[in-house]
Amino acid sequence: MVGRNSARFGPHSNFFRRPGARAVLISNQELYRVEDFGAFYSTSTRVNWPYAPSTILLSPAGTVAVHGDSEVIINPAFEEHIRNLQNWTPGKRFEDRFPELAKAIREDTMTKS
Repeated sequence: MVGRNSARFGPHSNFFRRPGARAVLISNQELYRVEDFGAFYSTSTRVNWPYAPSTILLSPAGTVAVHGDSEVIINPAFEEHIRNLQNWTPGKRFEDRFPELAKAIREDTMTKS
């Protein structure tokens, strides 16, 4: 993947894997300190899991885990789901605080990488 000019020729953080949002961060670095937007992003991001929360953890036998199970595993389908950034969207709190960045994230989400 070839980076945008803003990413190739300016200082930036490579940790943000959404090209449009990364460009907004780079071009407005004074507005988006990692300490600020990172806290909002990490606490309001949704992964849009379309199934019941109870299906996220499974017992080693592959059945839905129940309270009190001594061992649980992450549902492989959930793990695959969260590895796809297309499934991650910012929450209202983040959108209210950083509307331009939230818009760029939504546009990146609609664009297949």
